[in-house]
Amino acid sequence: GDFCVRLADNSNDEIGQMTKAFNSLSSRVQFVLGLVGSFNAAETKRDAFGIFEDESKDFLGTHWQGLMLLNKERESLDLQRFQDVENSKKWPVTALNLNQKSGFSQDVKQASDIKDIFYIDQLDNYIARHANARVLRDMMRNTMCHSAVAVPLNCEIRGWVGVLILGHKEKNGFDKQRLKLLKNLAPLIAKGFLNKV
Repeated sequence: GDFCVRLADNSNDEIGQMTKAFNSLSSRVQFVLGLVGSFNAAETKRDAFGIFEDESKDFLGTHWQGLMLLNKERESLDLQRFQDVENSKKWPVTALNLNQKSGFSQDVKQASDIKDIFYIDQLDNYIARHANARVLRDMMRNTMCHSAVAVPLNCEIRGWVGVLILGHKEKNGFDKQRLKLLKNLAPLIAKGFLNKV
């Protein structure tokens, strides 16, 4: 079917509620099918990242996306890809040390252990509480994002392999239902990135 179809949403009665539910379901199915089809066509990690960026920008409302992959020693996450390649020289910190005992690195590791996403609804408050959140501080400074989501990428064979970081310009900017779908899609997204050269 055509999942681009949306019904006019003009009322707040039961019909209006059904219309909203239909439109929400349509957009989620369109996002999932578009992502799966596009990932299959991607040849490289860069292609897969670009595809994810394109497919998710409208659906999730993201303003910035970055991909951090676990290094060979499994001691840090290294920023591999991010949207604004031209501004990459402005990013002094491109690695997240996983040996730190607190802060963002531990929050991401914990989210990965329980296979959940880590949502930061107000980046400025989080950064103020965690002095070692330099990757996030650079992200906020360079992108003007005020909320973020870290999506641990777990692969059946290799385990935890990295994290996808998404930024939004608004505080509390992400829709919780869409983040729930993103959490469920994390294994598919990990496979989409990892099966590419």
